Amino acid sequence: MTLDVHPRARAEINSLVAWYEERRDGLGADLRDEVWRALALVVEHPSRWPPSRIPEARARGVRHVLIRRFRVSIEYVVRGDAVRVLAIADTRRRPGYWVRRLPIE
Repeated sequence: MTLDVHPRARAEINSLVAWYEERRDGLGADLRDEVWRALALVVEHPSRWPPSRIPEARARGVRHVLIRRFRVSIEYVVRGDAVRVLAIADTRRRPGYWVRRLPIE
């Protein structure tokens, strides 16, 4: 499996890392490390995690990994031999805002 991270998902993780780092030194780095650890597991076992909580996304095969410590959800879809990360979403804000990033099929 290969990993493909949507440009907006990359921007989201960078923004979240900066926000947490402002709160406490090292906290942003902790988040970044947990996200990349989770992504490594997703690439190894993409079907391990449950379908997305967003109905439209779930219907299109999106899965998610929750990082409970930071209340962040990694939303991804598997297409062929690639894991496509659609969002690194703060679960407290606008659920499903990222659905428009789903590939057209």
